[in-house]
Amino acid sequence: MRTKAIGLACALAALVTCIAAVKSRPPNITPFEREQVRGQVRVVLLKVERATVFTSDGVREGREGKVYPVPMFGVTYLVEALGDEPIKSWFSNHSYDDYMVGNQRLDDGACLPENVVPGGSGFTLGLSHLDGPIALPAFKERKRAYIGQQFIRAAQIPHGKLRLKIVAGINDHPEAFWFHDVPLE
Repeated sequence: MRTKAIGLACALAALVTCIAAVKSRPPNITPFEREQVRGQVRVVLLKVERATVFTSDGVREGREGKVYPVPMFGVTYLVEALGDEPIKSWFSNHSYDDYMVGNQRLDDGACLPENVVPGGSGFTLGLSHLDGPIALPAFKERKRAYIGQQFIRAAQIPHGKLRLKIVAGINDHPEAFWFHDVPLE
């Protein structure tokens, strides 16, 4: 009888543990509209990320030959020129003024360690330079699309919903793309 009671108690404890584990799970993720079209330009968000980059760039009074763990925020996106207007030049603005979580700007230098300089960098890459498990959307022609990446030095980024603006375009036609409620976990 005692053995059955112990077995029943163990089974009950396991059931309670399983129920607690299920209840502690976060809510299911939901679809997110990552694509926008303005004029003759399409922008598709591919990735937002927090990262630690080992570098000496942006470090005040860094020691020669040493690298530092610099906290960063990054966004990767596809830009595609729609229509058939010949592309003389791509327009890409690497401004970080409009990257915010709640009321906190991600480029706020007050949130960085004193020896880290606020700022960042932006890159324009060919489609073949994309790495990782990123779902590349369909597009018409490779030569009419590129990958944009922007990274800013940003510490203490809270979890929450991100707001960001990407300015991109072709020739003399820049377009502003606002993305709201981008999940940043």
